[in-house]
Amino acid sequence: MAAIMAVADSMGRSDAMVTMAKKAAKHGGNSSARVALPALLRLPLPQNASAIKQQFHEELQKRWLVHWRNSPRYEKVRRLNPQFPPKVYFTAHDKLNRRAANLIMQIRTQHIPLNKYLHRIKCAPSTRCEQCHEFTGTDTPKTTRHFLFECQAYVRERFKFAQGLGRKAKDIRYIMSKPEFIVWLARYITDTQRF
Repeated sequence: MAAIMAVADSMGRSDAMVTMAKKAAKHGGNSSARVALPALLRLPLPQNASAIKQQFHEELQKRWLVHWRNSPRYEKVRRLNPQFPPKVYFTAHDKLNRRAANLIMQIRTQHIPLNKYLHRIKCAPSTRCEQCHEFTGTDTPKTTRHFLFECQAYVRERFKFAQGLGRKAKDIRYIMSKPEFIVWLARYITDTQRF
């Protein structure tokens, strides 16, 4: 220790410490043998809780991604958004309540309780949009696209939705690619009071 202090005094303490640190990092330094250390210093260093959590979440994300890519819904969702699940998706869903996030996911997977899907699972007598049938007498199927962009029952709500989104208000892929647009979509769904 006396030699270290002598070097530190002659070079200026900070320069000497930097030089010794570089030497220790480069050459392994003059470390004591583990058995020569006091018992307390022989114990492994505690791990950083934050680093452990981060590593766990990274592993969990990797496992989820493998599971998701093997899911039968993966291809349907990719048609709407090829980069799913992007950070955009998670950013948007952090701004939504659970109910709205659930409805957005149902739109992505085309499993939203509209007549087209309900008829397919034998829970509705037909695919027809009842509101449009009442207004215009047409037998237009109640699909996700129809609900979002065409249904006559939600013209007022759609107008607010279109004002918020601008020109791309009828492009579902574009809407699903921006967090602020997903929030607008959730507002539209809530405003329609359909679900």
